[in-house]
Amino acid sequence: MIYHIGQQVGHYRLVRLLGVGSFAEVYLGEHLYLGSQAAIKVLHTHIAPSGIAQFQQEGQMLAKLIHPGIMRVLDFGIDGNNPYLIMDYAPGGTLRSRHPKGTGIPLPTVVEYVKQIGGALQYAHDRKLIHRDVKPENMLIGRNGEILLSDFGIALIAQSSHYQSAKDMAGTISYMAPEQIGSHPRPASDQYSLAIVVYEWLCGERPFRGSFTEIAVKQSLTQPPSLTQRLPSLPAIVEQVVHTALAKQPEMRFNSVRAFATALEQASQDTQTHSHKPRATSSPVALPRFPTPRERLALPSPRSTPPLESDLPEQGQAIKAVPSYETQPCISVTHLISNSYIDTPTRRTPPIVSLPPRAKPRRSIISIALIMTLIILLIGTGGYAIVRTHEEQVQAIAHAQATAKAVMTIQAVDHAQATSSAKYSIDAYNTYVARDGIMFGFNAQHTRANSHEHILSITNVSQLHPKWTATPEGAIYSSPEAVYGLVYVGCVDHKLYAFDASNGRQKWVASTGGAIYSSPAVANGLVYIGSNDGKLYAFDAFTGLLVWVAATDGWLESSPTVANNLVYVGSVDHKLYAFDASTGQQKWTATTGDAIISSPAVTNGLVYIGSRDHKLYAFNATTGQQKWAAPTNDRIEFSSPAVYNSIVYIGSADRNLYAFDATTGQQKWVATTGDAIFSSPAVANGTVYVGSNDGKLYAFDALTGLPIWVAATGDAILSSPMVANGLIFIGSGDGSGDHKLYAFDASYGQLKWAASTDGQINSSPAVANGTVYIGSTDHKLYAFWLG
Repeated sequence: MIYHIGQQVGHYRLVRLLGVGSFAEVYLGEHLYLGSQAAIKVLHTHIAPSGIAQFQQEGQMLAKLIHPGIMRVLDFGIDGNNPYLIMDYAPGGTLRSRHPKGTGIPLPTVVEYVKQIGGALQYAHDRKLIHRDVKPENMLIGRNGEILLSDFGIALIAQSSHYQSAKDMAGTISYMAPEQIGSHPRPASDQYSLAIVVYEWLCGERPFRGSFTEIAVKQSLTQPPSLTQRLPSLPAIVEQVVHTALAKQPEMRFNSVRAFATALEQASQDTQTHSHKPRATSSPVALPRFPTPRERLALPSPRSTPPLESDLPEQGQAIKAVPSYETQPCISVTHLISNSYIDTPTRRTPPIVSLPPRAKPRRSIISIALIMTLIILLIGTGGYAIVRTHEEQVQAIAHAQATAKAVMTIQAVDHAQATSSAKYSIDAYNTYVARDGIMFGFNAQHTRANSHEHILSITNVSQLHPKWTATPEGAIYSSPEAVYGLVYVGCVDHKLYAFDASNGRQKWVASTGGAIYSSPAVANGLVYIGSNDGKLYAFDAFTGLLVWVAATDGWLESSPTVANNLVYVGSVDHKLYAFDASTGQQKWTATTGDAIISSPAVTNGLVYIGSRDHKLYAFNATTGQQKWAAPTNDRIEFSSPAVYNSIVYIGSADRNLYAFDATTGQQKWVATTGDAIFSSPAVANGTVYVGSNDGKLYAFDALTGLPIWVAATGDAILSSPMVANGLIFIGSGDGSGDHKLYAFDASYGQLKWAASTDGQINSSPAVANGTVYIGSTDHKLYAFWLG
């Protein structure tokens, strides 16, 4: 029903029509008593009496969405049986009207839009809400030029009424994620939609065109055309970011929409930093050494942290390009996020080199096809629920048969994609390791994030089970590394072990002169390891034969880092050493004020290392000359620096995680945990993760230090986190606690899986090609997989 100008809705008089769509009419309204203006959206549906309570409940929820980048819902109600929403009025129109279809937008402008929209979406996601209709028509321009994300209220229609048709879905199918088409939306679905918008903004057209059904199939099966072919001036790294957010499987996209926005901004500045994977330090036994971290806790307490971001949009005009206020929704918008966002594939994981057997087809893909069948039936019958003529019935059956054939094609493609994804994951990991090596912290920057892992995922990690257990002759504090089809780990029995990654059989063992708490670094066919006899060893990675040994003046619990054909390692003699990686010849030493039981991170010509003198140091990687030293409030012990996006992160026994400018050493922020930090931070997708002696794993915003989530384990954490494909793996148990290896959702901190060992876990997990490795003080090295 069309309302009349001058008519009253709630406390507002309708002044003029702003827009009309198949889903709603939008009016400019003026408050009867205050004279203030608002946008009145009257929905084209009727709410049954049984749906009123739910409508009111969700309306209250929408009214609580208060963010500078979200169009505020001021009021809601039912006029007769017609639901309506009263929202802030944004006079600038929509981003669709500002940038009509076919219009390209400069990259810096796109980045600014995405920062604001991403901030609004992240705010909603953090409150367990999914938008589900992200598109330029729902992005408004406010009074001060800010972008406002609108139409979170569409869920009221889908849930509180029975109004919905394929025609309405057609308005947004071009922006819809595959899992959303299959009725399994999750936060990553909004990220996908935003990436489609970014694609369109950059090159002037959406990636997929065609009929409703054709676009639905393409969204699920077809990779988007190359952006750089359409826009040759676009940096390839920007295309890579957009295509990551457009991954068909949600778990292969960025961990959050915030991470997508951050990555796009970094890529636009040509400063993107790639994340990789981690490893951790230890706590001791045997040989003269410092007491364990548990024995030396006396700690102070510290400080706090900062804030986040905003948004831009457009609206206004008339009947044509119905503003954000006008809506052509897909299914709904605001939905509480459940723990089971989507049914995704159950992939089987291969041994380290071979391919896995074929995975089962994703139920989400099948459901997409079934939904498409229903939609085609609806379209084929003019939208009626019953086929009324013989001719219509014949057409509907033909549509259904064609769709059934499409289902078979989808299943076959899904099988191929699962196998291809596993092969891609294995090839990418092996290629990376062959080029850059593998070490504690995964890479020289110690980001502790394996970006090449695509076999394990949030949806299948719960199926991890023991693959094998290897039994060296002593407790394991060292963290394993997997490469060349072998797993390397040190042991307090003075030995370095190499086990077959596929079955855990011992391939070789090499002896040192002291207990090994150091974690191996593997590069250029050699394995480097420190020992408590004060020496750094280099062994042939395939045979275990000694290649060279280099002495320091104190024992080594620091783990070596290999970069620029040099090996860097710290010693309790207060010094950081640099040795030639091929010969073991000492290149330089640099002195700190106390023992070094931290492992060096190397990037951009600098080496970063923590010391028990409470300071984080930066030295020239070539000469060893000190560039800066930054203070903390207590000793830095076991925690090793991670460098990401020109910031160095380090934990301290003062309970704090610190962020320093990598170039100047200036403190950026400090975030506090509940106890000493001996864990090393991991950084990925704009988030820093670190364990604490209070038994909790923390996630902080990498730019601001703002807390994101906290997850509890059953004991103190000395293990360091490992990030892989949306998951955080970490061990727990420095005392009489649970002695478990955990997997948490990297975005929300939800526990996804845990496995018990028979001893303390001071070792840090390695994740490679679908397998997770961890050492324990029970004299065992564990391997878990999906196979």
